[in-house]
Amino acid sequence: MSASDWEEIKRLAADFQRAQLCESLHKLSERNCIEIVNKLIKLKLLDVIYTIDGKEYLTPQQVEKEIRDELSVHGGRINLVDLQQILNIDLSHIECRVNDLVRGDRHFILIQGQLLDKDYLDRVAEEINETLQEAGQVAIADIATSFNLSADFLLSVIETKLGTIIRGSLDPINRDVLFTSAFIARNIAKIRGIFSAVTRPVHVIQLIAQYGLPEKFFYSVLETLMNTHRLCGSIQGYHEKAIFTPDIYSKTQTNYIDSFFNQNGYIEYNTLVKLGINDGQQFMKKRFSGNILLLSSCCVNHHIIDQVDAAIQDSLLNKSFIDIKPLVPSPFSNEDTNMLLQHCLKINKNSATVFCERVVSSHAYLDHCKQLFYPLMKQKANKKGGGGRGARESSTKKTKNKYRERLKGNEKENDENEEFADSKKISTSSQLVNFFSVEQIEEVLKSELKDCEDNEFVHEIASYLFRPLTREYQNVVKDVFVSTAGSVSLTKKNSHQDYQEKVNGLLANMKLFEKGLNLFEGETRILLIKHLLKTIGTDIVNVICELVASEHLMSLSENEVFTQDTRLKLLNKLSGDWKEVMTKLNSSLGGKDLEDFFIQLDRATDINHCDLAIKKMDKKKERQILFNHRQSLIDQLDNETDPAMGLHLACVLLFQYQTGMLLHAPGRCVPQLIAYLEKRISDSDHKILHEYQQLVIKHLVFKNKTPESECLDSTDSQDNSSKCLSEGIILIKQMVKNFKKTHQEDL
Repeated sequence: MSASDWEEIKRLAADFQRAQLCESLHKLSERNCIEIVNKLIKLKLLDVIYTIDGKEYLTPQQVEKEIRDELSVHGGRINLVDLQQILNIDLSHIECRVNDLVRGDRHFILIQGQLLDKDYLDRVAEEINETLQEAGQVAIADIATSFNLSADFLLSVIETKLGTIIRGSLDPINRDVLFTSAFIARNIAKIRGIFSAVTRPVHVIQLIAQYGLPEKFFYSVLETLMNTHRLCGSIQGYHEKAIFTPDIYSKTQTNYIDSFFNQNGYIEYNTLVKLGINDGQQFMKKRFSGNILLLSSCCVNHHIIDQVDAAIQDSLLNKSFIDIKPLVPSPFSNEDTNMLLQHCLKINKNSATVFCERVVSSHAYLDHCKQLFYPLMKQKANKKGGGGRGARESSTKKTKNKYRERLKGNEKENDENEEFADSKKISTSSQLVNFFSVEQIEEVLKSELKDCEDNEFVHEIASYLFRPLTREYQNVVKDVFVSTAGSVSLTKKNSHQDYQEKVNGLLANMKLFEKGLNLFEGETRILLIKHLLKTIGTDIVNVICELVASEHLMSLSENEVFTQDTRLKLLNKLSGDWKEVMTKLNSSLGGKDLEDFFIQLDRATDINHCDLAIKKMDKKKERQILFNHRQSLIDQLDNETDPAMGLHLACVLLFQYQTGMLLHAPGRCVPQLIAYLEKRISDSDHKILHEYQQLVIKHLVFKNKTPESECLDSTDSQDNSSKCLSEGIILIKQMVKNFKKTHQEDL
């Protein structure tokens, strides 16, 4: 055995001896380690973070270290969600450590859930600078999209890097575009050159589109160039609607307007529009201050105003008229001419009148035209005055003895006819007294005014003079009546007295008839009231209407009949209180109340209207009317041959004998009269009336049969019926005479 081997054996023996002599070491199991760590955590002596699977612990310092390492590995930008997956710990722990990291070290930035460091932002700035130098301009929004960062954050980063890493500048107005100095200088020169070449107004948006100018900073550059007088012009409108007008164009435009306006004395707004001035009135007002007059389609200076004013003054002095159309420029419209005239006539407005929007006539000339008609007025008024009076007097005469004629006619009327005015016979028609029509006035002016050949002007003068001439003609007509008042005053007084007597006579009869109909009730009384208003009431209203027409100088035609329509035409020509009173009186004829009619009649006849004295009826006059009326009915019955009319007259006479009252009844009320007399006359007399009534009814039914049905009836039957009617009417007449004698004996 060699010496070296022996030394190795000694060394191994020494190591073995040392191992036997040292104390034994304690080894901890995994379970013991976990219990120890939990105890330390519970005692808050140790702060650890569990992984999501719970198999590992990490201290906060280790988490921060691993976050730094991962950020470095990912190039200085990492999403917190990605960190959570890599480190396998809860996201809340990562967010907490990242926030602590950002607060403690300004080298790190947290934005939109991503952790960035300053080195990454420097690399971003370098990339932006490379892109900017290549393109000359770059939009912040495009950069933000490419780097997936917010535009505001990226703009703040760019602002800090300008002049260092990024060699460019931002638009001072719209800070959303980044430019290089060369790009700005190139486009400023381009804008300056383009707008220096403009010689007429142009829409800015067209130049931007045509030459590809950067709209982002275009308007600020253009405004700067104009403020520094590098570009001479003006901008109207805003952005898309902006219009650039070079000074050379404005000067040429202004020089042309001044020259044209001063030479011609006017300028049209259409001309200004063609020159690019849309608001012509406002432009002229600013340009020429107060020495102009703005019309509807043009503007004039003081030269034309003075010329027209002088011509108007001359025509007023000469008491003539002037057509200013030849004095104004040909482009003037009628409205322009009229506005110019109104301006010139502000001082002499009360001395002249404008016709046809171009002719000025002095009032003296119009008075001269009116004087041409004065002889014609007097001539026509004299004829009208005489004719009108005669017409009224002839109509008045027609109403005499009217009541007696009406009484006879009403006894034979058709019972189905309910029209108020069918039985009227008074001829009335009132018309206002008028002078010539406009056409007639125009013809007279054409024949008299030889110096006026303008038919339109003559027509407008005729229209202007129509009302004044009509009013003056009314005065002339009144003067004619007044001048002849001395000769006709007695006739007029007698005429008014005649109207008063007629109204009083008719009203007295109506009052007496009212007493008779008051003995009836119900529908019979209403029928009697309607009949009384339709006949005698209408007669009274017609007389009053005739009087009103006479008092208001209305002529009455003899060829018309007073009906409801003609009365309404007359009432429509009245005015004020007269119209109200007469309308209510006329309307009361269609009512069912006599009291309302009497009230309206009192208003119409009072001193403020027709001034008719309504007299109260005394007993003597009442007896006279009763006697005359009875005598009239007796005479009619003696001469009557018609069966129906004879029966009607007999019933009315018997009613008067029995009650001592008058009754004005239509034929349809005969059955009611017979029923009323049943208990007031003898049974034999009532039987005669009743049987004769049946014969009359059969006779009327037979008369209304058709010719074919008449042929079926025997001739003997017809002869027998006629014989019975003839004998019956004789019996009826005899019965009335006997009743009269008995009545007189009783009295």
